[in-house]
Amino acid sequence: MGRRFWIASYQSFSESEQGYTFCYDTFSGHYWLSKVGLEDDFYCTGKVCALEAMDSYSDRYYFTCPAKKMKQPLSEKSDLVLF
Repeated sequence: MGRRFWIASYQSFSESEQGYTFCYDTFSGHYWLSKVGLEDDFYCTGKVCALEAMDSYSDRYYFTCPAKKMKQPLSEKSDLVLF
């Protein structure tokens, strides 16, 4: 729960591509639910199915992506890139 956005993310451990992301904008009062994740249009990594909190206050979040799945691949290996 940040100052402006409240985010809740759930990812099924049985299927890595299945998850839900709920976001609420406290300034505008708008909310939305995404069943297929969020589209990363900044780093162009595709769908982000799960956001993980970086700190106990959930002020910052991270996600990972295989390096070879990026729009401009960093490597052909299965290395994970942390965002």
